Amino acid sequence: MSSKRNTVRKTIYDAFYQHQPVFLHLEAEFALWWYSKESFFFATLNKALRTFDIDTILAFRVFIRDIGELLHQDFVTQRDLGTLWNNDEDIFVYRGQAISRDILNQFDDNKGELVSFANFISTSRKRETAIFFAESTQALNQNLEPILFEMRLPARQPVKPFADVSIYSQFSNENEILFMIGTIFRIDEVIKKEEYEQGFTIVRLSLIGDNDYDLSEVVNDLKATRINTNLNHHLVSFASILEEMGEYDKAERYYRQLINQMPQDSYARAECLDGLGTIALRNGKYKEAIDHEIQAVQIYESHEPQDLLFIAKKYNNLGIAYGASGNYSKALLHFQRSNELKYCLFHTYQHVDMADTFDNIGNCYEFEGDFDEAEEHFHLALAIRITNNMPRRHPDFVKNYMSLGNV
Repeated sequence: MSSKRNTVRKTIYDAFYQHQPVFLHLEAEFALWWYSKESFFFATLNKALRTFDIDTILAFRVFIRDIGELLHQDFVTQRDLGTLWNNDEDIFVYRGQAISRDILNQFDDNKGELVSFANFISTSRKRETAIFFAESTQALNQNLEPILFEMRLPARQPVKPFADVSIYSQFSNENEILFMIGTIFRIDEVIKKEEYEQGFTIVRLSLIGDNDYDLSEVVNDLKATRINTNLNHHLVSFASILEEMGEYDKAERYYRQLINQMPQDSYARAECLDGLGTIALRNGKYKEAIDHEIQAVQIYESHEPQDLLFIAKKYNNLGIAYGASGNYSKALLHFQRSNELKYCLFHTYQHVDMADTFDNIGNCYEFEGDFDEAEEHFHLALAIRITNNMPRRHPDFVKNYMSLGNV
């Protein structure tokens, strides 16, 4: 057993169960069983995730990994046996809870947008079970609104792991489906209880997979397109969510704590460096951003097989950092390298993933005063988006037309 796990177990032992050591038998195969219990484990971990208590999350990092690994194993087994989806038809699961009016309004105001959950999400195949939870939790606090989440799970989407965990659950008749930290849904519809003539509001969500064209870029940024059960990747994913929420100080602290515990050449270390680079760029620390991104790219390129598209995006990030620092010649070199890698992958310069880089090249030329080259590259980006039938409501179109208007 690793020294890290021993340390974490001793911390938990000292804090909670020093007089009941039998309860500390938390091997990997029991992680989901322990999580499903109304125990210190369930309460402490959920509170830490809900409040972004970084120190506690790091203390529980080994168990988060164990839960992730078990969810992935069960997901693959249940998917292949056909027990998750029946005849490749979408399935629906339900979650009942009570939330504040402000949060409910945020759901209502953001229909069609994404919601990312920074904690484990427990749901049920049984609608009536979720309704019971919605009504009972609201009864404990009349200031909260009872909500029924109806979650559609498209058949066989590559997503973060989830699984039927009834066999581990203290209440097996609830038919519990548990989702991994960082799972992303689209908000499809909000039906207020006044319209529905029921005692609760319905929020309809759809699970996001990496085949969702309109949102694939956002999903990639949130690290939600791959099923990856490695502990460090899950924790980096959590840091990424903090970053997306604008909690930059917390995200930076989290990245720095994680990075000190990772092997020098690990992929997850590169992701931390990448995140630190993004935050440094946002804070105007351009040299620091460039240093972090260079280290990240070096690690990414050392791993086989190489993910050319992913590495290309990192060269694009480096170009942005150089451009922000005023070094437009180096920015152009990195943007061009980004598109070279994409060409190696797609064998065309018309792929939609190249449009952003052409935009960035255009920006460099604009800042250098070469407006003809800038306009040419903005038009290239626009043509690619039109050719690839990108929805006209997409914000990249607005950005594209604004850029053309400036030259």
